[in-house]
Amino acid sequence: MLKSTVPIGMRATSRENGAERLNLKPNSQPTINQPSNDMTDLNNTVRRRGTRPVHYLRGRRLIVEIHPGDVLAMREERRRSGRYEISLDQLYLLLADRQIRLDRDKLNGLIRAKIKDGCPPRLARSEAKKEMRKQ
Repeated sequence: MLKSTVPIGMRATSRENGAERLNLKPNSQPTINQPSNDMTDLNNTVRRRGTRPVHYLRGRRLIVEIHPGDVLAMREERRRSGRYEISLDQLYLLLADRQIRLDRDKLNGLIRAKIKDGCPPRLARSEAKKEMRKQ
């Protein structure tokens, strides 16, 4: 059995040990440390099943898989065929392009509605842009 080199009266209490682990001084307020980077690289395939059935898949749920190398795959539940893959950078560009198109279509719809109400085209465009910024 190893003996401690610190005399018994000089040992730290469990509260002080806990404070040292938390980077605290005894009787002081806790400090908020910067969050560490909890993200890790993907080394294994991660599979998740959707929470609700999709009606056009005959009630089957979707299975989503993320593979190493930043590849996302989707397929129907209980099926191995019909698997679709896309890389995450392509998916990001696809979603960004989709959002841009949706915003543009919404703006054009607002402009058309204002022109239909009798507003001049230039004024309709500026008012529609102001409305889009508010949302």
